[in-house]
Amino acid sequence: MVSTEDIVKKILNFSENEFFAGDPDLLSSRGSDLLDMDYMCIAINGPQVVLCDKQEIAPIVMAMRVSGDRGWDVNISRNCYIVATNLINGNILIAKALVGPKDQKSSMGKESSVKGPKPPGLSIASAQVTSIDARKQVPITWNTGLWSFCVIYYDWLSNTLDMQLIGDEPVPLAIPANQINPDPDLADIKALPSYVPTSKTPKTPDTGVAFTVEYNEDTQKKYLNVYGAFSLIARDFHLAEPGIAHLFQDGTQHHVAAIIPMTFIMVTLDASGPAQFNWNVPVYGAKLNIGDQINGVFAIEVLASENLAEVEPGEYVCYIAMDGRVYGPQTLIVPETGK
Repeated sequence: MVSTEDIVKKILNFSENEFFAGDPDLLSSRGSDLLDMDYMCIAINGPQVVLCDKQEIAPIVMAMRVSGDRGWDVNISRNCYIVATNLINGNILIAKALVGPKDQKSSMGKESSVKGPKPPGLSIASAQVTSIDARKQVPITWNTGLWSFCVIYYDWLSNTLDMQLIGDEPVPLAIPANQINPDPDLADIKALPSYVPTSKTPKTPDTGVAFTVEYNEDTQKKYLNVYGAFSLIARDFHLAEPGIAHLFQDGTQHHVAAIIPMTFIMVTLDASGPAQFNWNVPVYGAKLNIGDQINGVFAIEVLASENLAEVEPGEYVCYIAMDGRVYGPQTLIVPETGK
């Protein structure tokens, strides 16, 4: 089986000029090469540096090979999202990768098109190599900065591309983290959200995020809980301002050493957009410095933190974006009420 790394090296190994040219004939030729490879996934590549005063686009070339059944069941244009992370401040932006910006929507509502029965004789596989302008699809700041990009195709996740933009302004200064979202309930240290380990906290990974998603309901309420553990290297904007602490009513006090921006993403098939929940997760402990290892945990009740009464029944694919990388997928089934 060919790996995503192989696809980047053999199919998406464009020169800098070729990335910016987006030659349809070259893209088609690489798509034909991809069709002959034993690969069923999605990969991206692009230039590492973009000069904002000389180049007008931020090109990302995407390679995808799918079976005929997959292509029919998971429409590419409706279910492909680009995730962009500003590595200067941690902000995360999500938009459809293959739909024009004017048609972008941010709700989880279904698109209106009706799909008929699956036709017989679908192809064994199809492949395409497509050029996407990240500047057009996502409202990135067109000046000096550092961004990371990846693509979500429903339950498929691409590799990550880091891209440096060079403009006429200096690198923006990082602002120390000082706001936590969602805030813990200081009256009850055991209530959610919680930023101390619980019985459901996953094992902390060597790097990145490990998480689980859990849905329950009773006669009073519906619960969508996310339990996670994470590890990363401290950047300047992660470090909390001095003096932030959580003092709980039982007398427990936790000093906040860092605040980590992350985004919980829920994708459902053929939606008009993903559900995106932006969190600023505190890390308790002693003072940290840039370059230190950060280990943290969280347990967040999504519906309570976002003031949502419920989430529609169906199947969801969940991801968490943090520090320029996306982790998952985790599948969540929300049953019909009472089932």
